[in-house]
Amino acid sequence: APGADIEGTVEGSVVFPGASVRRGAHVSNSVLMNGAIVGSGATVQNALVLPHGPSAPTARSGTRAAPTIGDRCAVGSRSTSAVNADYPDQIRDGLTVIGMGVDLPNGFKVEAGCLVGPGVLLADLRRQKVLHRGQSVTEDRG
Repeated sequence: APGADIEGTVEGSVVFPGASVRRGAHVSNSVLMNGAIVGSGATVQNALVLPHGPSAPTARSGTRAAPTIGDRCAVGSRSTSAVNADYPDQIRDGLTVIGMGVDLPNGFKVEAGCLVGPGVLLADLRRQKVLHRGQSVTEDRG
């Protein structure tokens, strides 16, 4: 879309205005909504990345914002059979969903069929390092 900043490779995907794919990143069969920034060397496959914020700055504005999908992250896979354990009717066929406003730390891995819900903290994901096939992580409201 106009207003998207693409330095990496994008194929079979939809990239909304204000989204960015940094150098060396690869996005395939995915949807990157407004404000999503895929870091250098990251891969995003068969994923829905929900909006990050109403006015996330991009390289075009002169401010280099931190990536929302960190450098060297691996999100999703080419798998078409993974199903989410918590939401099998909504997240299936290998789809991976990254919730609104979520930041993934550098090097984090999210396998196929996963959900990272809105409000999940960066610090919690850093401790976990990998979200295995079909798992969900959501904000702790307790």
